[in-house]
Amino acid sequence: MNESNNRQAERIPVYAAIGIDADERSGRAGITRNVSERGLLFHSMSRFSLGQRLELIYRSPKTRRDTRLSARVVRVASDLSDTSFPHLCAVEFEDTKLETRV
Repeated sequence: MNESNNRQAERIPVYAAIGIDADERSGRAGITRNVSERGLLFHSMSRFSLGQRLELIYRSPKTRRDTRLSARVVRVASDLSDTSFPHLCAVEFEDTKLETRV
């Protein structure tokens, strides 16, 4: 069985800038790669740790307002083909109610 068959939510390619805040440090940036109703995958210049809690600042294309999303890191990897944003980070949203996030 391949990885896409194990996923619980469909991933949609979305390329958007996000802000990233953590307890240790705020004001970091990332670029989303895909999003689902449960979480998202992004590239960043910064490394994050499994289980780390993050606040993601995302500008909704619907409302054109910034939305803060609480999330937990569930996967980290390196993408050495992208020298600007070489770290990949998958997060799961803490609030699973979609209407509160968008």
